[in-house]
Amino acid sequence: MCWVNSTNQDIESATAGLHKFIHKQLTQNVSNENAVLIAKYIKCQKTEINLSDNYRKTVVTGLIALARYFMNKNFNQLTRFDIINYLDSLRKTEDVDPTHKWVGTYNLRRQIFLKFFKWLYHPTIECTKRSVPEVMRGIPSFKRKELSTYRPDDMWSPEDDQIFLKYCPDKRIQCYHSLDGLTKFRNVFRDEVEMFNVSDFVTI
Repeated sequence: MCWVNSTNQDIESATAGLHKFIHKQLTQNVSNENAVLIAKYIKCQKTEINLSDNYRKTVVTGLIALARYFMNKNFNQLTRFDIINYLDSLRKTEDVDPTHKWVGTYNLRRQIFLKFFKWLYHPTIECTKRSVPEVMRGIPSFKRKELSTYRPDDMWSPEDDQIFLKYCPDKRIQCYHSLDGLTKFRNVFRDEVEMFNVSDFVTI
């Protein structure tokens, strides 16, 4: 359960250690009402989970983007249609984004908004027991068509492997890299690999 009174100090705390432009965006381009809600949410997140700086940055910038998209309409007044409208704005055409990277952004923002609005509407309820509010109900995540974001030309060539092995100073890493490169044998030896001890084959 988490509901706290927020002050300017909380807003400072919400962006402490992050890039200065994030603090500027939150204090100058977001309404005070929405900035206070973001600060309250971050403060509660620090209490409820082990909030890393990187994830805090992602959450704050995501909520700032949502507030600015609707010209600082109060978060409490946003509707399900508003959230769908914003998420749809993240879509990109096949020509612009042939590997559908926008899906990852869409799903991440959706997840941020889901947790935020669950807190906003049920701040005094334990985080694991908060129900999905109407504003986020029935908004699904998407699956990418691609199994991987990597293209064939992103993979290392045999020449790249040889250069890496030649200059890598750690024999253990050399061994792991060589084993990882044996892709076509990976499934065959998946169960057996636990039987091997690298130290049996490499002198450190």
